[in-house]
Amino acid sequence: MIALMRSAVSRLMHTRASAVLPVAALLVTLFAAFLIGVQPASAVPPEFSPPAFVPGDADLGLAASDQHQAAISKGDGLSLVVWSDLRSNRAGYDIYGARLDAQGTLLDPLPIPILLDGSGQTVPQVAWNGTHWLVVALDQAHPVGTEPRLRGVRVSPQGEVLDEEPILISEHAGTYLTLASDGSGWAVFWSGTTAGNAAARGARISAAGGVLDPGGRVVLPETYFMRSVLSAAFAGGRYLLAYNESSSIAGVLLTPALDPAGPNAFTIFSGSYPTRLASSGSGFLACAAAPGWYVFHDIIATRITTAGQVLDTPPLLVAGQATWGAVPDAAFDGGRWIVAWDHPGIRAARVGTDGVVLDPGGVAIDESHPSSHGAPRLAPAAGGGAQLVWADDRFYFLDVFTTRLNPDLAADPATGISSSAPAQTLPRMASDGSTTMLVFKSTVDGESRILATLLDAAGNFLLAEPMEVATSGEVYTSGPAVACDGERFLVVWTPGGPGQNRVYGRRFLADGTPLDPAPIFIMNGLEPDAAGLDGEFLVVGTHGPGYPQHRLVYSIRMRGSDGAVLGPPAQTSDVVGDSYAMHPRVAAFGDRWLVVWQGRWTHDNPWARIRANFVSAAGVAGTNFVAADGQSAGRFYSYAPAVAVGGGTALITFESTANGSCCWDLYGCRFDANGTRLDAYEGDLLLASAGDQTASAVAWDGEQFLILFHDRRHAASTADLRPDIFGLRVQADGTVLDPGGFEIAVDDVPETWPAVLGTATGRVGGASATIAYAVLVPEAPYAAERVVVRFAGPLVAGVSDVAALGGARLYPNPSAGRVHLEIPASGPANEAWGVFDIAGRLSGLFAAGLWDGRDLTGRAVAPGIYFARPMSAQQGPRVKLIRW
Repeated sequence: MIALMRSAVSRLMHTRASAVLPVAALLVTLFAAFLIGVQPASAVPPEFSPPAFVPGDADLGLAASDQHQAAISKGDGLSLVVWSDLRSNRAGYDIYGARLDAQGTLLDPLPIPILLDGSGQTVPQVAWNGTHWLVVALDQAHPVGTEPRLRGVRVSPQGEVLDEEPILISEHAGTYLTLASDGSGWAVFWSGTTAGNAAARGARISAAGGVLDPGGRVVLPETYFMRSVLSAAFAGGRYLLAYNESSSIAGVLLTPALDPAGPNAFTIFSGSYPTRLASSGSGFLACAAAPGWYVFHDIIATRITTAGQVLDTPPLLVAGQATWGAVPDAAFDGGRWIVAWDHPGIRAARVGTDGVVLDPGGVAIDESHPSSHGAPRLAPAAGGGAQLVWADDRFYFLDVFTTRLNPDLAADPATGISSSAPAQTLPRMASDGSTTMLVFKSTVDGESRILATLLDAAGNFLLAEPMEVATSGEVYTSGPAVACDGERFLVVWTPGGPGQNRVYGRRFLADGTPLDPAPIFIMNGLEPDAAGLDGEFLVVGTHGPGYPQHRLVYSIRMRGSDGAVLGPPAQTSDVVGDSYAMHPRVAAFGDRWLVVWQGRWTHDNPWARIRANFVSAAGVAGTNFVAADGQSAGRFYSYAPAVAVGGGTALITFESTANGSCCWDLYGCRFDANGTRLDAYEGDLLLASAGDQTASAVAWDGEQFLILFHDRRHAASTADLRPDIFGLRVQADGTVLDPGGFEIAVDDVPETWPAVLGTATGRVGGASATIAYAVLVPEAPYAAERVVVRFAGPLVAGVSDVAALGGARLYPNPSAGRVHLEIPASGPANEAWGVFDIAGRLSGLFAAGLWDGRDLTGRAVAPGIYFARPMSAQQGPRVKLIRW
């Protein structure tokens, strides 16, 4: 786990400098070693402990979101499958892969991250050159509406990505690409989709990963129509490139240097059909889906010699009326061709080298979910037959499956290979003053669960596995919310599935004991939230009981002690203006509750402002009012409010943008306990920066409001979808302490779904908070979004907690920033301490309780586990440290 944390956290969090580690006798106050100068306390952003992953919830399943566009290439006893993968959710598609052995057995239980970026990688292609695979894909790195770039990486037989920086093949490619190898290097071909860039181009990639034709060279000139079909294969010392003419599929032969290798272009099929090529090493097979009767297509094929002679005219009819148009694929198994297509369902047929179709109409391979199979791809299998891959949505999302086809087309059971640990998203937190409950949504394809875990006052996870609050066979279960009434926790959510419009809840004691053996129905509605007050909860949600243009906010009380619903639900919004309510949030404010929401004009008009209402302790809703409306300032879109209370003030935060603007900024408005507006009617601008600032969460940290939000100021382009987590503090009087915000989690992977809980327990001496968010961990052991928890603010460990130095508990561990630790004296306060590595070697010396993370030569020590003890104590207790 330490190795995981070292590799993942160093990559997933923005580290400000080497952590300063708390070790000393008596009371020690440690500060980050990188502090520059002295700033007023209010101007110094809080420092957070390193991310701590939620323990457990790691059983593998098929990944949430879509995985499709699979491709496969056979290597030396192995095959590599690659696909487009949306497991990063908020960052677009990435390219993942997995290896199969000669029998088709999966070698990578968790897939290999191959090409990751924030701009969407699609249409992967893969080819083997005798020693490695090359994987290429389109990368939408440029602004939306412009052509993508083309990049690639080499992958070793051991599954290692060999190119730390992807190979840039072309800065401006297109929509269509294909890849083949001559047994030494590779050739990639593509065509653009804009005038002046619509020629088909090719580029050679050396075995060492060098681009021999930067930007590509023209192999087919631009015409008045676009090239929408490209497929390449290599046999007999030359490449065959198939492409579409205006009304036909043509082919051209090229040398390994991409020079013409034969006569002029020749016709393969008389119609312009989706086409793929396969190679036997001494010849080619072209297969296509040709329009047939009604909406159905015929599967056709023809053999082609390395001299460019088309052997089957008219083409072979492999299967009539066989598909709705998905392009087929083919492979040569050493004795015959195998053609596979989407029937719907997957079917395959063999074609002899003499042109005889051995299985007219095809053989059913997989029909477990016939309506949704994606285009199949094939690679030869050892000993004959083929390895088949495709995508289908049998569990809801698209997943990648594979099966081994024996030489007689008998198929092994299909295996899903696009796996992951559960994706953890949408965390929320509540505390009873000593225990924090963290809830989140956990999803693999086909199932979502609402889970909860507990943390003690020192920030330690109390459960090795999260508690299951609820489970659903539907992946679109809402994110949960959690509240505390002072003694008990209530978790609320909406199950997924068609027609679900029902809020459920479940109560727990602080030790995790469920008070409700099963979820209880609370009221009709969606997007629930809850807040506790004096032994009761107020649950809010949106519900459209009648006319679909109207969706209103409803609220209902629940008694914490017995779970009694004190209803019926109270209508908290009305139909007078902004009658389509979304995203309600609630907080206790004095002796009543404050409910806020996004009020859209109608269900199909996105103009919106922020509305609010007070609900009394008896559950009586007042008159709803406009909390913030930016229309007079040209901002017609105000979305996704959050609310927190502290310092006698309620702060509502939200995102807003002007009509026609490309960016969302962060706004806020304050109210006092009497409901008096303290800020401008339009709301006050809290932060405007490059990119978007969205998805805010807010809490009172004991001294001021702490706001977390998605921030895209570091986006490489407008197509870069990866959010980072930033923070901002606002005082009760509205003063913004961090005008530009401050970084919390900034990295190449997306960090999403921020949550914040103020005045975290177990800390003393001012402001403190617990934060949580989801971060993509692309590799093992997760290959999924995972929730992490971090803490801000000092903690004191009492002497009673540490009977001896070896029993001292460092908080956080590993720690970062300012930490207080009290331990019994073991000698003179200023005596020398030593830092030892795990092998017992002396790594550093320090006195007065401060170690700056450097060794005896003044260089920063490597990440790892270290131990500290007084130099006078050659044996006995020691303090364990972890350096990042």
